[in-house]
Amino acid sequence: MAKILIVDDNPDTLFTLKVVIEKMTSHEVLLADSGDQCLALAHEHNPAVILLDVHMPLQDGFTVCERLKADESTKHIPVLFLTAAHKDVSSKVLGFEIGAEDYLLKPIDNRELIARLEAALRKRQAEDEMRATMAELERLATTDPLTGAINRRHFEERLQAECQRAERYKRTLSLLLIDVDHFKEVNDTYGHPMGDCVLREVANVLRASVRSTDVVARCGGDEFAVILLEAEKEDGDGARAAAERIRRSVEASPVFTIGQNNPVRVTVSIGVASYPEDAVFPAHLIEAADRALYHAKRNGRNRVVCAASPMVFIEQLEETPPEIDEAPPSGESGEG
Repeated sequence: MAKILIVDDNPDTLFTLKVVIEKMTSHEVLLADSGDQCLALAHEHNPAVILLDVHMPLQDGFTVCERLKADESTKHIPVLFLTAAHKDVSSKVLGFEIGAEDYLLKPIDNRELIARLEAALRKRQAEDEMRATMAELERLATTDPLTGAINRRHFEERLQAECQRAERYKRTLSLLLIDVDHFKEVNDTYGHPMGDCVLREVANVLRASVRSTDVVARCGGDEFAVILLEAEKEDGDGARAAAERIRRSVEASPVFTIGQNNPVRVTVSIGVASYPEDAVFPAHLIEAADRALYHAKRNGRNRVVCAASPMVFIEQLEETPPEIDEAPPSGESGEG
């Protein structure tokens, strides 16, 4: 059973169409006598089809149809215009141009009404199924199947887009790179099924620890990433506070499996880099967070290190070989 919305300022037309549709089909009929009421009911009930009178006071059918098609939540609802018989081809063309599915000419033959209505319903169902299939394909292409986090390819695309948005609107963002400590030992000791449980639990903790607007990704193996949008405004102390919250939550989360009496606990190391303080390009932001993560793991694991940390800067200087001046000493030609 589908919901059909009929919109007409003539109460006799509303009553007649309602009786015909309910008698000849099993569909539920909603009635509206104005454009504003049509829009309100469309948002509330998401009808499968709208039968919309062209000539109404205040807002004609063309205006209402344009508003329906401009709204993301109602643009897919098929609109069948109701109009008195006329030869105004330009009006018909306008209706099709703004998104109408079909025209029904008054007085409406009952059999034609039902036939065109059912055709619109079949088309709506087919389009809904196609959109659902495309959405599922998109989800599969961008999601890590084990953890439900977005995959590395989609993460890199999102980071690129968020950096561009941050530059355009003068906003901040932070990148967290997260490694599960001693993950190989978990796999070696308890087996890969337990390792999979650990990764799923870490992903769940990440999602529970950040806002819905933030981005959680699995970059491969035991490495995750989180893009925090404007963390400084939301968290007071910013990205470091969010990273510490994640670290503590993972540390406190036991992982159980069937037949495993003792919980397995893991910890994570986190490297933090922020835009624009640490880098302005996505690749450089990843490099900065990766350096901080390396420092966290090198210095004991189960800790958060920021790219702006003096220790990271000092270690980077120590690991950078000095430049060799290959110019010959003063007074020498350099030729042997």
